[in-house]
Amino acid sequence: MRIKAVTGDDAITMAEGRVDEKTMHTLRHAYEQASEPLVDFTQSQDALAAQVEHVRVILVPGSQHMRFDILPDQFDVF
Repeated sequence: MRIKAVTGDDAITMAEGRVDEKTMHTLRHAYEQASEPLVDFTQSQDALAAQVEHVRVILVPGSQHMRFDILPDQFDVF
């Protein structure tokens, strides 16, 4: 199954730089040969709303999930 996340990422973009070349080759081949239609969450209002909520949780000061490598001005969702 081919999926494009609300962020625009897919299996290929998520794997780049994280897996070895043999695995990337196998992944690219499987992705190109997939017969199922692409499931694209970039146009899903529910997925977009969930992503906004996810970002809000990450950026809540004092949250156990807060990430300090993301700055609020990098997002255009507030």
